[in-house]
Amino acid sequence: MMMPLAYEANAEFDSTHWWFLGRIEIIRAVVQRFAGPKADGSLRALSVIDYGCGTGGVSQTLKSGFGQYRCFEPSKEGADACRSRGLQIFTTQTEMRKAVTDGSDLVFLLDVLEHVENEAALLNEACTYLNPTGLLLLTVPAYEWLWGGEDVISRHIRRYSRASLRASIESAGLELVYMSGFNFFLLPLQIAVVLASRNLYPKETMTGKSTNLRRPGPLQQKICLGLLRLEAGLLRTFSFPWGGSLLAVVRKKRNS
Repeated sequence: MMMPLAYEANAEFDSTHWWFLGRIEIIRAVVQRFAGPKADGSLRALSVIDYGCGTGGVSQTLKSGFGQYRCFEPSKEGADACRSRGLQIFTTQTEMRKAVTDGSDLVFLLDVLEHVENEAALLNEACTYLNPTGLLLLTVPAYEWLWGGEDVISRHIRRYSRASLRASIESAGLELVYMSGFNFFLLPLQIAVVLASRNLYPKETMTGKSTNLRRPGPLQQKICLGLLRLEAGLLRTFSFPWGGSLLAVVRKKRNS
């Protein structure tokens, strides 16, 4: 579970801030690349489970482009926020298993894996909700040396390299289909913000008493969202070697 400050900040900004909106564009682009949309580019035939959806702002925006969209969030703070947004929310595995009887085309695990000790258990649990051809799409924060205040208030256990994320996926007995960095163009800015926070406000930053998630000015919103949209367009064809975050597409191993 995250610190209260993280829930408060996410609930306030997760449907409007450039970071969340840009990540949504990237997720949609990668889904279109790998999940086989209709000829018109529509994803509405695809069913989704958003596993660990937090306060639900991202889910609320994402769901408009897909078919059936179900959310799982065990925390009371997150689940309450999801209900207030009218999302179909489940809070226990028992509820989920009763509801998902035919499998889902997609499971999203968006910035969730870094919160748990047992990565293999979480990955395998999420994949139990996939249909036989379904895909798990996950995102995680990148690079331990970028550890900062947001990791503290979010109660992250780790950040990932490409190698460590691949190892976690393979140790769970799953097949890695695709991996890419994202937040590629804004990585220098992210590095600068993390280093400045560590050095100028070390106590507040490393004890979870502050967050960098604030309302951006109009120009910052336009530029940063524009750069993430540019990445989304490129990710329809390419991948990035690095970025402030990593994205992976995973599936259950097929019987040979």
